[in-house]
Amino acid sequence: MTRKPRHHALPAGATRPNFLAVLITCSAIGVLVLNFQLEPARAVSRNTAARPVISQIAPRAASPESAGDTSAENGDSTGEQENSSAMLGTVCRGRVALLLNIALLEDGIRMLEKHPGYTANFHKQEWLDEAEELTELQTIEIKNRHKPFSVYMHWLNGDAGREVLFVEGQHGNKMVVHAGGNGLKSKLTLSIAPDSSIAMGESRHPITQAGLLNLAKTMAKFRRRDLAHGDSVECCMGQEQLFNERPCYSFTLNFQDEEIEADYRKSVVLIDKEWSIPVLVQNFGWYDTEDEEMAKLTPEQLDEETFLEYYAFSNINFETELRSDDFEKDSPKYRF
Repeated sequence: MTRKPRHHALPAGATRPNFLAVLITCSAIGVLVLNFQLEPARAVSRNTAARPVISQIAPRAASPESAGDTSAENGDSTGEQENSSAMLGTVCRGRVALLLNIALLEDGIRMLEKHPGYTANFHKQEWLDEAEELTELQTIEIKNRHKPFSVYMHWLNGDAGREVLFVEGQHGNKMVVHAGGNGLKSKLTLSIAPDSSIAMGESRHPITQAGLLNLAKTMAKFRRRDLAHGDSVECCMGQEQLFNERPCYSFTLNFQDEEIEADYRKSVVLIDKEWSIPVLVQNFGWYDTEDEEMAKLTPEQLDEETFLEYYAFSNINFETELRSDDFEKDSPKYRF
């Protein structure tokens, strides 16, 4: 089966790699090993890999009490309800859904800008084009400060103990990376440019584009772009979902034209109902439409074969007081 190669693909709506990416949110670098060589993140076979969903916080339908009769509020007919979106049933679609998506994201941006930062668990799984491998599902503790832009990441699985620190304007604008693990490599700390071939060989997006605020701004920017392209972009708002025990709005975007959206043919997004911030993104790439084997696949199988990215945030805490030593390489809390 033939999938079209993508290199450092951006979130749904992006057209060039130097734009902020959607899910960039976590673009951490998997690194490091013995002999001062960088070690690729663990990869798994595409044919045997499980779908990139974390069982304990996987999205599910909300109860009728929490979801409400949103279809009636939007004036949609019963017949339209039969056309289900990827997230369990359509509430509304088209320009109305796209405008709602934009309005929610703009509310989320305003909310995020009121907070200096947050802590969270970040979950990611990516298809790496050049390696032609699907990475394992990674869970990473993160601390993100908005000004100056600062990110600290600590891996909880895979190479557990790996740490990455990036502070805008410090360390030569490079990431400080501690390999983690045991033995000799546990003592190894390196400085790596976020956009270097080493870093980008391990992650689809640079750490400079990480974080919920960057994510929300990027999504809002490209959804506004989508408004101008009419039938080339189909946006469906699905029934309310629960993610990490929090009610979320669900959206599925399908792109009909590669000239409009070069990297993604489909994007599935959950937006937290209270905070209006995107907490889960799954992106799927284009494929060779002349490939007869791909043409025989069901929509679910096609998504598995063209899966590119899964990014999710759980246990988000805006009340945690982030101190200056949370973003200092020499902090006794860290092992750099």
